[in-house]
Amino acid sequence: MRKFRYELLALLLLFLATLAYGYNLTAWRLDDDEGTYLYGAWQISLGEVIYRDFLTCVLPPFQYAGALGVRLFGPVLFPIRAFSVGLTLVSAALLYTLARWHYNGRVALIAILLYLTYPLIYHVGRLYLPEAYMMPLLMAGLLLFLEWSRRKHWPWLAASAVVLGLATATREFAALGALGCALFLLAQSLGDPEHPGRWWRALLIFAASYLLVCGVAALILYRFTPQVVGAVLLHHLRPGSHRTWRRILTKGVSFLYGYAYTYPALTLGALLWAILRYRNDERARVWGWQLATGLVYLFVSRDLTHRYLLYLLPALVMLLAEEADDLLQRRWLALPGLALLALVVVPALREDWITARMRDADTEAIVEYIQLHTEPQEYLLGDYPGLNFLAQRPSTPLGAGISAVSTQTGEVTGHMLVEELDRYPVQLVVLDISGYSHHIKLLPDLDWFLGQLSERFLRLNELQWDKYRLAFYHRKPQVSLAEVPHPTHLRLGDSILLLGYGLEPTEVSPRGVVHLTLYWRTEAPITEDYTVFAHLLDGSGVLRSQADSMPWHDAFRTSRWPPGMLIPDEYELAVPKDAPPGEYRVAIGLYFWQTGERLPLRTAHGDLLPDNRFFLEPSVMVLVN
Repeated sequence: MRKFRYELLALLLLFLATLAYGYNLTAWRLDDDEGTYLYGAWQISLGEVIYRDFLTCVLPPFQYAGALGVRLFGPVLFPIRAFSVGLTLVSAALLYTLARWHYNGRVALIAILLYLTYPLIYHVGRLYLPEAYMMPLLMAGLLLFLEWSRRKHWPWLAASAVVLGLATATREFAALGALGCALFLLAQSLGDPEHPGRWWRALLIFAASYLLVCGVAALILYRFTPQVVGAVLLHHLRPGSHRTWRRILTKGVSFLYGYAYTYPALTLGALLWAILRYRNDERARVWGWQLATGLVYLFVSRDLTHRYLLYLLPALVMLLAEEADDLLQRRWLALPGLALLALVVVPALREDWITARMRDADTEAIVEYIQLHTEPQEYLLGDYPGLNFLAQRPSTPLGAGISAVSTQTGEVTGHMLVEELDRYPVQLVVLDISGYSHHIKLLPDLDWFLGQLSERFLRLNELQWDKYRLAFYHRKPQVSLAEVPHPTHLRLGDSILLLGYGLEPTEVSPRGVVHLTLYWRTEAPITEDYTVFAHLLDGSGVLRSQADSMPWHDAFRTSRWPPGMLIPDEYELAVPKDAPPGEYRVAIGLYFWQTGERLPLRTAHGDLLPDNRFFLEPSVMVLVN
């Protein structure tokens, strides 16, 4: 009966975790890494090939799993993140199973509580990140390894190595989990003089099985796309290679200290228990050697983040759960046991609650702005490929994988990006000009790139995107007077010329749309920002529809117009559903938005037009509905 009580409590914890992990699931969309991976999954779902058609630094199994989700549900954020939540709950269930089989129900409940409340798990488990896909495989591999440790049947060991190999194919840091198992076997072979051969054979079976899976996976990947070596391995190994060994070691010590400082009760409690139980408990030795692999980061040259240590979490929570259970079973130490759990769980829940309440600002406005100024087939190049995913606009191959690492290591340079600007139909370039910028800003040839950008693009607006400040550059219009359907020569004010227009269709039904393109040019710099009005008037002169905005949907204000450039400017006039049939006319002009005063509008001969407005020809015929 008690056994079923533990299972019911575990199911209750998983149910509560489902609610907690699903809360506000798509309210925050600013994770830079996730945005890059979302874009990659979307492009794969459209038929592109990873590394060949777009740059990314992650391994294909993760990206293709996400692409399958996009193919099934479309480029929508919720189902992709919901799948990550599901994988996180599966990894928690596997952890409970591991603890239940090898310890007891109390330890299992404590372990799953520590695991699900751990802030990094709550973070990655709600996003499309490779760690969410790695953790179930890593947990299954460790479960099989401990099962072999208890049964000593070789199939369990080989299966463990195979599953850990698959975890490595999903996220390369899982290799350190496999290394921890290998170190345990090596230590056992050296420390057991009575049966060294048994442990050596175990190490050989484990290593051969693991390397076979990784080797086959590597050969398949290399055959499929040879670029995988540079895109993934060199991407992670090359950064920081210029540093001296002293600086690398100092950085590694600071990284491990920072992790322990961030999670002191968890790390120090688990480490202490591993040391105390190492000699008498084989399970503690397994977990202890897992923790020892963290020392690898003392020799890694690149900058590090706490996510790289997520593979250690099973060992940390299992050691601390056993320690807490041992204290709770001793009546005089029950209070310290509860205090230890509280020191871990309470700060974790507080951090999780902060994460759960996070909402980004202005994302819808940014996405709408991008879609307004680009067609679906036109490219967007910028600091954040996640915007490409949200706006459903393609990026260039290198722009898809732009990051601080790729720009610092020379995988992406300004010269390369300019080549892509000339090769692909890039309509918008979006640069982060805030203090948080850490992508294009780090190009080794940034000044040259910005100079080339200004030759090809016009700087339009600066918009706030939550904490970021984005500058938008639009490709300079390539249009000649010969392409203007209806040439004119009208002067507005002192220096603005209307050199022509396009108007279609000339016959439209109610609920239809009249498309209007105005072709402007200024002879001198303009200091004011003027608003264009476009009015649709029926035969009686009654206003039926209007489109008033600054040029380019408020993006290219007249004060930014360079003299001499022919500027196409598009508008749409929606015909009301109750518009009576008959002949309609379109009138246009400019006015100063602060006062409503219209600019004087004159013909080529200097004649002032009535009401400072110009009626386009031909007229528009609204048909019977």
